[in-house]
Amino acid sequence: MAVTEHPYKYSDIMGFTGLAFRVRWFKGPDGQGICPSCAVGEMEEEIAAAERATGWQLRTEVHHQDENMERHAPQIMTSINEGKPVPAYNEYLDMNVVYGYAEGGKTLLFRDYHRGNVELPASKLGWLWVVLGEHRPGLSRREAVIEGLRIAVHNWRREVGREGPGEYWYGPAAYRAWSGHLARYDSLPNDKRKLLGHVNWWNMFTVIDARRSAVAFLDENAGLLDGHARKGMLEASSIYKQALAFLESEVLAKGGCFLHFARGKSVADWTPDIRQRETELLTEAERYDAAAIAELDKALAAEDKR
Repeated sequence: MAVTEHPYKYSDIMGFTGLAFRVRWFKGPDGQGICPSCAVGEMEEEIAAAERATGWQLRTEVHHQDENMERHAPQIMTSINEGKPVPAYNEYLDMNVVYGYAEGGKTLLFRDYHRGNVELPASKLGWLWVVLGEHRPGLSRREAVIEGLRIAVHNWRREVGREGPGEYWYGPAAYRAWSGHLARYDSLPNDKRKLLGHVNWWNMFTVIDARRSAVAFLDENAGLLDGHARKGMLEASSIYKQALAFLESEVLAKGGCFLHFARGKSVADWTPDIRQRETELLTEAERYDAAAIAELDKALAAEDKR
């Protein structure tokens, strides 16, 4: 959207959809599932919230069992020619941005958040992408901000919700399920241990990224509200800043936990002491989140009294 006539920033979308404030963990049919989809933001609820807030029509294309992915390239080329980049899954099912094409569409030009600019054969396109359609008047910015805060509080309290491939734990229930998996590590088969390690790293790093957007979103939009509502937003921002300082220090600067197995680490390096430390950090992250959400709840209560 940033390059269109109706631009929105990353922190805008994260705030309007509630993703800036969310924590989620895959529940699965048995309540014990492990899936990296817990961290993603391209499912039905978030797409609908983004549409309401921005006025942009967002058409999600899903082509699961399609073995001839290059046949979809013309649709993406048309969007590119209209000046509308296309968020799309790459071959690893990471959601990146297609910003161009070459060889008549046989090659798609991706901005990949791991690898930078990448040329990807259209045949390796992943099975989901989002096309910007028409733009119509959306919510006012003030309305969109308030709705984003309502989504944030709802997600924290809802405990369980269903999207995409199954059910997910939200809020405190997500933190409990996440820590519970770390506690049950020794009882998991080897393949599940590796998957848990990946999701453990991925979910923490997306939480950190989300809270950065929470700070930006709250600081940039607090002036839209008055009195106690504005104060609640700024108080929540202050708490998220403290959470960020803590997590960036303990996870990013110090390292040694929430290991990324693709960067020189393996399951063998993931010791009981590290998992215990991760559980402690999750407890602290939950404490910060609970305090911030309480302030957002106060802001909404003040707004509702106007």
